[in-house]
Amino acid sequence: MAYILSVDGGGSKTCLCIYNSINNKKIYTTIGSSNYKNIGLKLAKKKIKEGINKIIDEGKIDLKQIEAAVFGFSGNDTEDDQKKLENIIGELEIKNTYVCNDAEIALRTYTLDPGIVIISGTGSIAYGIDGCNNEMRVGGWGCQISDLGSGYWISRQILEKLVLYCEDLYSFDYIFSLIKEHLQISEYRKIPSYLSNTINSPKDIAAMTKLIVTNMNNSMLAQRVVEQAVDYLVKLVEKIYIQLSLSKEKKCSIVMSGSVVTNPIISELFIKEIRRKITYQNISFIVAQKKPVDGGINIGIDLLRKGR
Repeated sequence: MAYILSVDGGGSKTCLCIYNSINNKKIYTTIGSSNYKNIGLKLAKKKIKEGINKIIDEGKIDLKQIEAAVFGFSGNDTEDDQKKLENIIGELEIKNTYVCNDAEIALRTYTLDPGIVIISGTGSIAYGIDGCNNEMRVGGWGCQISDLGSGYWISRQILEKLVLYCEDLYSFDYIFSLIKEHLQISEYRKIPSYLSNTINSPKDIAAMTKLIVTNMNNSMLAQRVVEQAVDYLVKLVEKIYIQLSLSKEKKCSIVMSGSVVTNPIISELFIKEIRRKITYQNISFIVAQKKPVDGGINIGIDLLRKGR
């Protein structure tokens, strides 16, 4: 075994890592989005090749030296998605490739045992696997129809009420004044047009989540929205835990990943609610701190150990 490649292909950026098993060293690099649903299949293919060429150049290695490669992509949600992405990866002529959703590598960053990862950043998704390698995912179908409890969802709930307030259709809440100050807008009446014309991408909207969460104790609206967000995230995890019968496993790790659920305020509420709803003693909680792309390296090592 020499080199293992991991690619974490997200909606806003793609992180790559090459692991040298001989000297136990890793190198990392980052490029733009490789989510084909955001940028199209042709450009996604180009981006993936660009990222791989970049990291092998930086590592001064040859593509043929890579013994295993793991690709975790956001947007890899269906069998059709899997086939399209496998076709792209197949053209790279790398040995031992494995293609999955990026939630799987986020979980495998911390454990190869049964567990669940709940990801809540701009979007949200939960993914779990049991001891027999039965998998399940819930959520993650995009901000327009899914992604409950995400940064986008939290901020969107608040901004909708703010716009209503600006039009005299909702009562004042303290969080509105903080957002007005954050946006550096002098008058409330100017906020709707500013939001409509300027703050319109999921990432831009989700960027306000930290402000909302930090000030939830001073805002009844923010507190209500944050508590609802936590409830949604708990439901995603609870569904997987029950469906995969993870109570029968000796241990089950619940990994919290993403800027929202790793926020100390949110993670504390989340853990408290999980413990209230799921009383089994086999659960351990992990607040993600490592790079999710490392999970692909762990999967690659495991694949090679199993002789793939």
